[in-house]
Amino acid sequence: MTRAEAISDLMRCGMRYAFSLTHEKSWAEDLLQDAWVRLLETDSPFDKPLLCRIIRNRFIDLKRREKVVSMIPFENGVGDTHHSEPDFDIVIRADRKSIERALSHLKEDERQAVYLHVVEGYTAAEIATMQERTRSNILVILHRARKKLRNFFDQRASEAS
Repeated sequence: MTRAEAISDLMRCGMRYAFSLTHEKSWAEDLLQDAWVRLLETDSPFDKPLLCRIIRNRFIDLKRREKVVSMIPFENGVGDTHHSEPDFDIVIRADRKSIERALSHLKEDERQAVYLHVVEGYTAAEIATMQERTRSNILVILHRARKKLRNFFDQRASEAS
C-alpha cells in the first residue's frame, strides 16, 4: 500500500467515525479536518487509533461547549460493514430504522463503543486505548449495550407476535 493509499484509508476511517459521532456531514468534515491538523502537529505516526482518539476528544470538547447531549442514532446503521470476527453476539434482522431506533436507546459512550467494535472491527483493548479507558470498562460498556439492544429487539419480537 502506498503512502497516499494509506492516508486515504485513514481519512475514510476518520470520516466514518466523525460522522458516527456528529450525524452531520459538514460537522464531521470539520471535525476530521481539525483532528487531521492536530495529528500533523503531533509528529506522531499516522494511525487509526490515534486519529480516532483525537476526533473523539475534539468532539467531546465541542459538545461540552454546547452543553448538549445528542441522542441521535447512527446514520449508516450497524450493518453497513462486515468484519470477519464479529463477536457482538446479537444477530439483528431488522430494517435500518429499527436499528437506528435501537441505537438511540443507548448512551453516547455505548454507541461509540458499539460503532468502533462492530463497524470498525476494533477489539476492546484497542477501543480502550483510543478512548483512554480501561479494557474492563469498555467490556462493561459493550455488555451493557448488548443487553439493551437484545431487550429492545426481544420486546419488538414479542409485540409482533
